[in-house]
Amino acid sequence: MTDKLSLNDCTHCIAVPGQDTAIDLVHPITGRTIYGNKTLAEIKAERPEYADAELLPFDEFSRQVAERQHSPIKWEATTEEAYTYGLEVLPPAAWVRGGFLVGEPYDHDAGNGQPRFQAFRHKGDQYEKANRPMTRAEFRQAMANDNQQGTHENPIRYEHIKPDDPNRQEKLAKQRQQFEDDAKAGNVVCLSDLMISHGL
Repeated sequence: MTDKLSLNDCTHCIAVPGQDTAIDLVHPITGRTIYGNKTLAEIKAERPEYADAELLPFDEFSRQVAERQHSPIKWEATTEEAYTYGLEVLPPAAWVRGGFLVGEPYDHDAGNGQPRFQAFRHKGDQYEKANRPMTRAEFRQAMANDNQQGTHENPIRYEHIKPDDPNRQEKLAKQRQQFEDDAKAGNVVCLSDLMISHGL
């Protein structure tokens, strides 16, 4: 270690187990915290919410945080207003087939340091928000896994409505609306299906 201390020299931190933010780093020589200049005992006595604080190797603390961050991704219902706000507040960090990442990072992956962003998606008339932030790589994978239809490899197909179908006009109107919704959501559609149904 050089005479001038760097943060990389601080191998331990004080944190409350289960929380994703460390209270402070620990000086490798004095054993006191870097920013507050306190001992673990002083921190535990100072604030009730720090009563369970522990001294942890920073690598272990980061591993525990990363493990919690990498929970399964689930999509939850949200509003069109929330979706639109997230889309327009800043240029998206990523945008794939009706889904996007809000332009400003929410936090960073404790395991690899990559920025994590809040994610939204739009499927038909449904607006959804991810239950946790994700990195760009996680987002691309989540969208690839979820969008089984609407890709170049598997475009959305439409029913062939026969000319003698008694409900032809009603079905065509619904089909046109579905096509518009699919296209607005950024899905790849099979235009020839619509052309056949419409006699084009």
